Amino acid sequence: MAELHTYDVEVNGYATRVKLTAEDAEKRGLTDADKVKVTRKSRTAANKSRTAANKSPGPADPGSGSGDPGTATDPAAGE
Repeated sequence: MAELHTYDVEVNGYATRVKLTAEDAEKRGLTDADKVKVTRKSRTAANKSRTAANKSPGPADPGSGSGDPGTATDPAAGE
């Protein structure tokens, strides 16, 4: 299969990009000046954290204040 190149062209008054082989571009009168230098978009890494990106971390255990259940004081326990 022939290699495709991207070209900026005008179709029915609208600017557009088309992918053509070298011989198809030659048939349509396109030159190397019409070629577009295409760069690939970089993908962002997947979020592998345990919390969602739009959530604040907050305290680990909102009831005790420290997050460690062994250090929580219970006034009803009588200690």
